[in-house]
Amino acid sequence: MRAWILIASYQLKDISRRWLETPGGVIARLAVAILLVTLMFLVTATFQLAAKSIESRILRLGVNTLVVRVPVSPDDIANGRPPPDRLLSPLATRGDLLALKSLYATALDEYGHSLAPLSYADTALPALAPLLAGPGTGDGRYLLTSVLPEGLPVHVYVDNIEFTALTRPLPAALARLAPVESLLLLPESSVEEIVRRGHQSLVLFSATDPAAVPALAEATGALLNASDYRNYNLQSAAAWIEELTTLRSTQTRWQGIVAAACTAVLVLVFGSLSVLEYRQTAYIGALLRSFGTPGWVLVLRYLVEAALLLGAAGLLARLLVTSVHEPLFRLAGFESAWLNLERLHPYHLAGNPAVPIALAAAALLSVLPVAWSLRRPVGRTLG
Repeated sequence: MRAWILIASYQLKDISRRWLETPGGVIARLAVAILLVTLMFLVTATFQLAAKSIESRILRLGVNTLVVRVPVSPDDIANGRPPPDRLLSPLATRGDLLALKSLYATALDEYGHSLAPLSYADTALPALAPLLAGPGTGDGRYLLTSVLPEGLPVHVYVDNIEFTALTRPLPAALARLAPVESLLLLPESSVEEIVRRGHQSLVLFSATDPAAVPALAEATGALLNASDYRNYNLQSAAAWIEELTTLRSTQTRWQGIVAAACTAVLVLVFGSLSVLEYRQTAYIGALLRSFGTPGWVLVLRYLVEAALLLGAAGLLARLLVTSVHEPLFRLAGFESAWLNLERLHPYHLAGNPAVPIALAAAALLSVLPVAWSLRRPVGRTLG
C-alpha cells in the first residue's frame, strides 16, 4: 500500500514539476483547448438561438395562419384582373378570412406618429367587427395603436387628406402586418382614388384545421400563379416548421462534425506533447517498471494531466462565452429577447453533451501514443 502511495505522490509531483519547468507547454495546451471548446459552445448557441427565433415567429404567426401579400398595380385594376381577395375568398369555407388593402400612401396622426394605412371593403366587416368592438363608432375609421388610450378621437392625415379616427387596441392578429406601432383602418369607399393608384392586397387566413395549412398554402400559390400574380409573398407556419425541423437536423450533424474535428485536434496536440514528455522521462519510467510498477500506472499520469487541463479549459471556455454572449449575438442580429442567459442558457452541459464527450475522448485518446511506447522492453530502455 505504501508503495502505491509513493508512486502516486511521485506522479503528481512529476506533473507539477513539468508545469513549472515548461509553462509554455501548459499554456499552449490550455489555449488550444479553450479555443476549440469555445467553438463548440458557440456552434450550439448559434443553432439554439436560431431555433428559438423560428419558434417565436411560429408562435407570433400561429400554426394555423396563412398570410398572403400580393402587389396590385394600376394596370391590374384597369385590365379587370380579379383582385386577390376575390380569388382567395373560397378559403373562407376552411376557416376565418380577413382581406385588407395596404395603401401606397403616407399616413401620420396629429402627434406625428407614422401609420400604416389599410383599407377594407364592406365584405371584411364581419371579420373585423370582433377586433374593433369598443366605445364609439368612428364612422368606420379606426386607429389601431398600442401607444394611445382606447376610444380617443385622433386627427389623421393620409396624403394630406384629413380624417378623424377612433383609437382601438392593436390586435395581435394584425400587429404583424407592418413594422410600425399603429395601423390606420379606413373604409375603401373613402380612399377609392388612393386604392386605384395601386396597393398591396393582404389576406389573413386562419384555418380550422392546422394540418391543412401546407396544402392550402400550395393551392393558394398555384391559384395566384395561374392568375398571373407573380410577385406575391406567402407566409405560413408550415414553412417555418419545416425550416425548424431542417435546422435541428443540421444542428445535430454540425455539432457532431465540429466535436469530432475538435477532438482530433486536441488528440494531436496533447498526444504529441505527451510523447515528447514521456521520452524525456523514459529512463525513469523504465526503472519504475523494473521495480514492478504496472505500465498502466505510468499511462494514468498522462491521463490525469490531460483530464485536469481539458477540464480547466472547459470551465474557462464556458466563462469566456458567457461573458461575450450578449454583445456577440446582438451584433450577429439575433433577437435581444433571447440573449438573456436567465431565459435561455445555451452553455449548460446538459444542452451540450458533445463538449464533455469530446473532452473525455480527447483525454483518453491522447495517451494512446504513450501506451504504445510502453510496449518497448524495459531492458532496451535501461540498456
